[in-house]
Amino acid sequence: MKMPLDVELYPTLLTMPRWFGTPEVQILPGRPEHYSIDEIEPGWFAVTDLDGDRIYCGLGPVTVERSPAPF
Repeated sequence: MKMPLDVELYPTLLTMPRWFGTPEVQILPGRPEHYSIDEIEPGWFAVTDLDGDRIYCGLGPVTVERSPAPF
């Protein structure tokens, strides 16, 4: 029996600070609520997933949001 492929049309996006005028964006698996953002020090942020794995650690601000458009 074949298992259906679960496809997210509106992926979760990690948006990091702008470098040279363009925001840095990374596609993440799962939903935005599967990630947490903590400000470790002023201006320094960590993004972790539900397993506690660190996805990003660096300058902020950062956001984890559902894409406004399908991919």
